[in-house]
Amino acid sequence: MEKDQSDIFYQRVFIGLFILATVPFVLLFLYNHPSPEDFYFSYEARIKSLWENSKIQYRHGTGRYFQNFLLYLTPVYDKFFISYKAGCFLFMASFFSSVLLSVSLLTVKLISFRERILISLVIIFTYLYAMPEVSSGFYWYGGISAYHSGIILVPIFFAFLVKSGNSINSASGLVYTFMALIVLILITGVNEILAILLFLFTLFLNIRHFLKDRSIKWQYVVFAVASGIFLYILLKSPGNKFRLTQFPGNTNFSYSFFNSFVFLYQNILSWIFNSPLLACSLILLPVYFKISEKKKILKINY
Repeated sequence: MEKDQSDIFYQRVFIGLFILATVPFVLLFLYNHPSPEDFYFSYEARIKSLWENSKIQYRHGTGRYFQNFLLYLTPVYDKFFISYKAGCFLFMASFFSSVLLSVSLLTVKLISFRERILISLVIIFTYLYAMPEVSSGFYWYGGISAYHSGIILVPIFFAFLVKSGNSINSASGLVYTFMALIVLILITGVNEILAILLFLFTLFLNIRHFLKDRSIKWQYVVFAVASGIFLYILLKSPGNKFRLTQFPGNTNFSYSFFNSFVFLYQNILSWIFNSPLLACSLILLPVYFKISEKKKILKINY
């Protein structure tokens, strides 16, 4: 009993501390201001329909169809930019909700809701303080729409995917499968990296299921086919060719391939030693031990 009370006190203290640590990032939204690009997309939305704007962007800008839709909604409506500040803040709040959903999916029945909140706050804190450029990640609508919107949607896709597999009847399974498919299509239209990773994941799902059960699951096939089709639509945009001409060495695959690993290696070291990652990991040790103990108990019982 005393141990439980001390654990609750420990969790409340650190939840409060991590909330305080994120307050400066929230206050910065009060001073947020649209970029020239935001004014451009807001103006285009006023003089063109969504369909017309989407066609122009696909032909001359980018194949990121869902990002183009979000850019069409760029919230520059008032002279004090309250809508812009609120819109960017809502994305950050959605990002926290997305992280919390991810933690909940990974630790279902293992830890309390308070502990999930603590883990989510630690992730957000570490993420914000380790970002190379926070301004482009959360305070610029164009950056949010291109990168964080997809990250926000990924846990939602997995939640629907899990629900579709665990549904007690075929009707609810179909609904969850359809919702997962819609979210998958939206993620594919955010940026090329997420689109390729998601396509590879759907292929992995099909291969794993076939090797394990010697059968084909139609939901996984639908996900793979849809992911492949919309990835093709994304990559075949004429606007992509124009954007490629703006970067020197854009056809040098070997340089890009090998330097990606160098960049990854350097950033992993930076992430570990130049961010609060190690300190935050130590703070979460009691929660990690609890998860480990619960897993052992579940294995013994089942």
